[in-house]
Amino acid sequence: MVKQPEELPYDTLYKVLLSFYSIKYPNNPDGILNVHIDRKVREGLTEHEAAVLLSKQIPDLEKRVESLPKEFSEPIEEAFSARYVGGHPLHPNPRGVKICLRTTALDVPELQLVIPYAKISNIKSVTQEEVEFAWKKERENLHISFSDQVGMNHNMIFDVENVEKVVPAIYQRVVNATRKQAETEKQQLLIEPVVREKEIIREREVICKVKCPYCGKLYNEVLDVCPHCGGKR
Repeated sequence: MVKQPEELPYDTLYKVLLSFYSIKYPNNPDGILNVHIDRKVREGLTEHEAAVLLSKQIPDLEKRVESLPKEFSEPIEEAFSARYVGGHPLHPNPRGVKICLRTTALDVPELQLVIPYAKISNIKSVTQEEVEFAWKKERENLHISFSDQVGMNHNMIFDVENVEKVVPAIYQRVVNATRKQAETEKQQLLIEPVVREKEIIREREVICKVKCPYCGKLYNEVLDVCPHCGGKR
């Protein structure tokens, strides 16, 4: 049973609203959505209350909530305000974002981007000299390398405060996800030979048996008499 808008967390409502605004306002969906939320907040509502009110204009709200990736059922463990600088072909323009760390994935709602930690190949802080297109700031930028669902590699840059805190937070989750994936693959390798051995044994059992012409049951081919009905071969 799908929850009512009031029962959904703010980040889930924001994600659903953004998918709706991407169709309604394709040129600047997140910008217009933020303006609408800010307008309601100035009227005295909280961000969550504003998102609930705006979500009621979505005709297929339940369907959109159900279509969200499974990661959205996970809680946000940590979140950091940042400015997306560049690095993804679908998002050429810099913008303000929030980097949300969920249990198994990194989520950037404003970019409609969910990156499983197991898909992140590198996470580090980089200086301005190392990144040609980085936003002009003296502090270091956050660099995230990952592969998407079709196998394409991306190198995204974020300008974020306290990068020395953000990098270890993401890195530890990447290590844990990679370790868990390796353990899962190892278990699969241990299971496959056992399954194959059972298949071979089953094949041998079929090959080494003959069918009784009287009762139709199988029995060992070395026997001259069917043990089930007593019929001779």
